[in-house]
Amino acid sequence: MTVSRPALVTAAMRSGLARPRAVRAVVIITALIEQTLRRRRSVHLSHFGSFSFRPSRRAAMYDPRTGSWKPVRRGVLLRFRPARRFLRRLPRH
Repeated sequence: MTVSRPALVTAAMRSGLARPRAVRAVVIITALIEQTLRRRRSVHLSHFGSFSFRPSRRAAMYDPRTGSWKPVRRGVLLRFRPARRFLRRLPRH
């Protein structure tokens, strides 16, 4: 499910904020989340979910020029785990 910034602004306006304040709040919150994730720190949003990092699996790559397998350096994957309360509010298909 993808949620755009205008949809977040609309949701913030439904809670009683005026449009300029709602826009500013969404921009500030998304910027803070982005900064925290860039530092590879976990983010937990109550009743929404959490973003965390985990190491990727070890992998190997075949090099056709040499005919040998070479190891691929392990990376880090960003993972989102939705909260149960958030999942209950999603429409069922």
